[in-house]
Amino acid sequence: MTTTTSPATAKQVAFVQALVQRVYGADNAPEHFLVLEETGALDSTKSASKVIDGLLALAKAAPKAAAPAPKASPSTVATGFYALDGNIYRVVPARHGSHNYAKVLVPTGSGARWEYAKGAMSRLAGLAPMTAAEAAAYGKSHGYCMVCGKLLTDPESIARGIGPVCAKGF
Repeated sequence: MTTTTSPATAKQVAFVQALVQRVYGADNAPEHFLVLEETGALDSTKSASKVIDGLLALAKAAPKAAAPAPKASPSTVATGFYALDGNIYRVVPARHGSHNYAKVLVPTGSGARWEYAKGAMSRLAGLAPMTAAEAAAYGKSHGYCMVCGKLLTDPESIARGIGPVCAKGF
């Protein structure tokens, strides 16, 4: 009586590759997979099944990798000023105080104005607010008060980068 052996299926081979990566890491996986191919461990469905069983046992015994840190949620964005992708955002509390929302500074001919920035909170999550020095540098470079958006005309205000009234509260 003769027995026929079927070659390992494409699904088995792909699963073995994934398991080898999980067990040995992405850097070492190609080397370990090559050894399995060269030794004939993937020549038949039966031998591939044995390899899969062994790799699953190794994967279960291996220490679990630390879970990635949770992403900051939009609800954790603190009030303040933020710079992102060339824009300046101001995060402020909503009137009823249950959450914050963001406004973007939009330049106009005579200064700038703050407009609601839909969807900005999720992009700002995880960023640190600007320092007073960063805000002042932005005001100096653009010529208007970053807090209120008014055009800076007084030499002291221009040097400071923030208008005199806004500097007291910033």
